[in-house]
Amino acid sequence: MMRTILIMLLILCASSLHASLFVPSWSGKSVEYFKTSLDNKIVLHTTDNKPVVPSGRIFIRLADGVSVDEIVSDYPLSLSFSLATLPQTAVLQAEDGKKAVEIAILLQNDNRIVKVEPAWQRTLEYKTTLPNDPYISLAWHLYDDLFEGDASVVEAWRYLEQQDVTPGEGVVIGIVDDGFDLGHEDLIDNFARGYDFEADDEYPLPFSSTPHGTSVTGVAAALSNNGIGVAGGCPHCIIVPVRMNSMNLDGASEVQAFDFLLKKNVDIISNSWGPMDNAGPKDMPGPLKELVEWAAIYGRNGKGTVILFAAGNGNESISDEKSFDGYAAHPDTIAVGAVNRDGFRTLYSDFGKDLNIVAPSCDIDTDAYYDTHVTYKYKDGIPTTDVRGINGYRIGDYAPLFCGTSSATPLAASIVALTLSANYDLTLNELRNIMHDSAEKVSPADALYDELGFSVFYGYGRIDALKMVESACENGCVPADKRADLGHYSQDELPPPVDHNGKMTTMTDEESIIPPTMDGCSILFLH
Repeated sequence: MMRTILIMLLILCASSLHASLFVPSWSGKSVEYFKTSLDNKIVLHTTDNKPVVPSGRIFIRLADGVSVDEIVSDYPLSLSFSLATLPQTAVLQAEDGKKAVEIAILLQNDNRIVKVEPAWQRTLEYKTTLPNDPYISLAWHLYDDLFEGDASVVEAWRYLEQQDVTPGEGVVIGIVDDGFDLGHEDLIDNFARGYDFEADDEYPLPFSSTPHGTSVTGVAAALSNNGIGVAGGCPHCIIVPVRMNSMNLDGASEVQAFDFLLKKNVDIISNSWGPMDNAGPKDMPGPLKELVEWAAIYGRNGKGTVILFAAGNGNESISDEKSFDGYAAHPDTIAVGAVNRDGFRTLYSDFGKDLNIVAPSCDIDTDAYYDTHVTYKYKDGIPTTDVRGINGYRIGDYAPLFCGTSSATPLAASIVALTLSANYDLTLNELRNIMHDSAEKVSPADALYDELGFSVFYGYGRIDALKMVESACENGCVPADKRADLGHYSQDELPPPVDHNGKMTTMTDEESIIPPTMDGCSILFLH
């Protein structure tokens, strides 16, 4: 009882501080924030004068033998969730953002806590551009005999079939996005059971205005040779869909999504989203970094889970201090940029020393870059699946022009999956080396590749599916479909079919599918 009273007094004292505030981070180093007056209240800013907004949640790592119940009984906190992948790691909820920061400062001096970091609100975005152009029926990114701008995917299929390997079979891709049309005729046979962390159920279906995930999935794994629609780069891959709809996040939803997919032991995690372009530097939350690092070492039964992130569409560096993208630039993820049909970097694609690879996607004319209404200036979009009916990008079942690094990333993920289907024994580092060494050095005069074959603007070049699968089978193929644990991802894993009466919704009632408001989190005031 006395301990609780003392903690409450310390929180009240923390509220009255008027100097710089030093807030703990996951690395153990305190980060300095400055406070400025506004309407007789105090607002937190970073050292470069950017306002920061805590969400009210706190990431903690407990010492061995310490129960989270001990902490929530001693502090005004409640448990949001614990992580299955990282032992003794949890996310706690405070009364509001102000209290979360104050309690995090106190927790750094509590010997029961190994690591602590308040969750900062951030805005993410899906890395796509989708113009309203006429339908493009030819998937030039898979096979292009006119401009040779493709990633040699069809040739890779043919090679694998000659080796008696079904392209992509036995490989599992986790996709984190805004919702998935689970009943789409071109996708339904490739879905395994996923999760909706917005609605907290097993039906990660889209809202009427969230078709992005369905289009991303089509690029990666739309069925082929079924006489309808389009084909994905890995038409026999299994997809585990995870819905993370809200883009105003504090990192907790991202952590939940990755923890879920790593627990499912997926082979690949494809992310066509990231920090908002041209909005300053943003790093990963500390626990998400640890999940990514854990995945690189222990994922895929110790071979390393392959995690891809879209580099972004802001024509800026993912590596520079002022525009740092901690998701794409993390050394254990693969950052994917975009090149057009002629092999040049697209006008929008992000770049930097942490870029790994580029993949085919649409481009736009220079005079249309700042005017998204001039849709006829967009060129060579990627045809893919769309949410059926009136709830997608267009009325119908397919989107003719899916674009941006949002499209390039699932294509690259599908090529990684083809490579693993050829040789499932490849480790993450071996696969990364194959990707880099086999990439096509497009646009050499513009790219300025160094002696190691790397370009700040193109990474190691345009990803080449044929060369990757050939390299994977150089010493004999090890087909993924011979895996012993594939039964875990059978169609029995799908939730039971439900009649939604044509409405794109979840299995919850109407009110529960509306994202909760973030009261008190629009700005932080310290009194």
